Amino acid sequence: MECSTAWNPTPYDSKFECEISAKDTVRELSTTFPDSDGEVYCLTKDEWNTWKNAIDSGVIPRLQKHRLNQSPEQSI
Repeated sequence: MECSTAWNPTPYDSKFECEISAKDTVRELSTTFPDSDGEVYCLTKDEWNTWKNAIDSGVIPRLQKHRLNQSPEQSI
């Protein structure tokens, strides 16, 4: 299975809630897809819109290992 990006279309109530879910998602995906890089981002609505518009326009996401403080638009 080839999967480069996926997202949850329903916003979380808080960043903390997203971060907890992100940890669970990384754990689950690393078990299901052991070759996965396991990058998960918790984005604001504006960041998500930027990301989604880029993906819809054909931009292929690049992985940014060890750059947890980098905003998603910097990695597009």
